[in-house]
Amino acid sequence: MRDLDWEIDAFRLFDLDPAAAGRFAAALAKDTEAEPVVADKVEEAFTDCDLVVLTTVAGEPHLHDPQLLAHNPVVLHLSLRDLAPEMILAARNFTDDVDHAVRERTSLHPTEERTGNRDFIDGTLADLLCERLRWDHGRPAIFSPFGLGVLDLAVGKWVHDRFP
Repeated sequence: MRDLDWEIDAFRLFDLDPAAAGRFAAALAKDTEAEPVVADKVEEAFTDCDLVVLTTVAGEPHLHDPQLLAHNPVVLHLSLRDLAPEMILAARNFTDDVDHAVRERTSLHPTEERTGNRDFIDGTLADLLCERLRWDHGRPAIFSPFGLGVLDLAVGKWVHDRFP
């Protein structure tokens, strides 16, 4: 985000290992004018944040409270297994490939098992980009990009450009 010149007012970080969050905050502080804050609880990493990025190694959902989404954030759910079905059902949901993403115990998979359908998935990233869907700012949005190849390419280019 920094390398794309996004204007970011603040960073709120949370990790089960507070020392790891502190190290990341120190690294961020070197590259931005926005002061990173380490949250004591995961709830504080959601509150009032426009964008929440989940990058954990969670093997099963650990975030269950839909109230975390009450302020309608955009959630980039990169780690794919953090959100319990009640959180998924409280938001609009988008992925890169529905069939690919609703498997392997991703957060979308137990939600499908609970509801018996995939009606909770609003569409794909392509649907949004091609304007086949309208953006609803009155609801939270969760993006779950399972195997989004372009993300791999973007990360590869970033690494290549910085570490030739």
